[in-house]
Amino acid sequence: MPLSLCLWICWLRLQQKLFSISMEGETSLEPWASNLQRPEVAVVDGYASVATAASSGTPEASASEANPSPRKQQDDTSDATVAVATVASTHAPSSQSSVKVAYVISITSCPPANMTPTAIFDGPAVLAHSIQKLESRYPYDLVAMVLPSAMNCTSHLPLFGYKLIERDLGFTMESIGGRHDYQRYIRYDGCCGESEFLKLETYTLLEYDVVVHLDTDLLILKPMDGIIDAMIGIDNSTIDVLHKDRPLPEEINFMFTRDYVQMSRRTNDTSKFAVQGGFFAIKPDKRVYRRLIGNIQKGKFHLKYGWNLQGYAGYYGAPQIQGLLSYFYGEHYRRGAVELNPCIYNSMVSFPPRTADGRCRYNTTDGSDGCQDCRDVPLSQLHSTHFTVCYKPWVCPKHKYVCQLCKETHRAWFEMRREVEVKWKQAWPPIENGFNANATLGYCTSPRATGYIPMQLPKLE
Repeated sequence: MPLSLCLWICWLRLQQKLFSISMEGETSLEPWASNLQRPEVAVVDGYASVATAASSGTPEASASEANPSPRKQQDDTSDATVAVATVASTHAPSSQSSVKVAYVISITSCPPANMTPTAIFDGPAVLAHSIQKLESRYPYDLVAMVLPSAMNCTSHLPLFGYKLIERDLGFTMESIGGRHDYQRYIRYDGCCGESEFLKLETYTLLEYDVVVHLDTDLLILKPMDGIIDAMIGIDNSTIDVLHKDRPLPEEINFMFTRDYVQMSRRTNDTSKFAVQGGFFAIKPDKRVYRRLIGNIQKGKFHLKYGWNLQGYAGYYGAPQIQGLLSYFYGEHYRRGAVELNPCIYNSMVSFPPRTADGRCRYNTTDGSDGCQDCRDVPLSQLHSTHFTVCYKPWVCPKHKYVCQLCKETHRAWFEMRREVEVKWKQAWPPIENGFNANATLGYCTSPRATGYIPMQLPKLE
């Protein structure tokens, strides 16, 4: 057979093979493309279905494998991924709908048998409702990260809407090197011992683009959309930052408030004060997680001079997450961190703006005195409030309210509780019989925690 004829036959067979392959590809993608066009399918689910169909071949595959989010993917560069992106863009949802957000709480222990489990029952129930009732532009999950030792007292949380994730710490106490007394500092100079570091596991939730960690004694009063907008790079004009004179970074990885109530006994540099561990927003990142865990395991913390002798010390929680995050983002990831106004976000409400010797707690340089009094901020302006200085609502504090805003935030919490019980078709106590009834709505029969009427699980029909 002549060489030219042989080459022509080979070329013809190759073209047939390529045509066959292309037709197979169209057949496999067509059902998922048509599924995206159905108006009854949630946009975000449709987008996830396209990605999972191409990456795994089954619609049941987890969205986290395909991860069709705006977040840059460094390891996913296959031809299949490129093909999926092309098909998805034809029927792509809005960038907001494709963003995955998680609001996360941490449960580190079960309460003693002789105590009412208010912190892991009433707190999470009201917090979940405060998020669910607000209309956010972003789809989200409520997530409860739970240590293995606390799993047996969290079965009620899914009834409130939480997804349970059992997660252990990323280190053991035996793996900590450096100064031997650092292990002792972890356990006795801060809340909850080493269990407080469970909050760092938020960095491993890679299926989400933004994770907001919340303590269970928080109340959300406005949607967190402004924070999410800024973190995914859509819009940063709606967030109220503390240092308004500083340009915002192009990419934001960490948003937080500081604890200006206790400040620091070791330094006047406010950039080294504690990060308030009850509220922060992050972009999950395994590399950042490994570096944070690595800092713990190195154990380079000095009680007087702080982390790596850099001055991050002199306050409650310095050897734990409050000091670690302040040090880490102050020394290593400063360009991606943004401090929010603590009078608006995670507001602890009741503390004077200046210290006894006249120092401004905030130390801003935006042209004003930088000493906004959080007690004077109207409740309508708060995005979230944290019941610390004002005491937790279920404690039924005996003393008179330090300021009017404390009373208003307590009332807001009890009103939110009442809404939950209305949803559960439960009765509530008469207001006139209550202690501090204008704030507690009858849920406190007397001062102190013993006078609090705890919530009860709804009856399942």
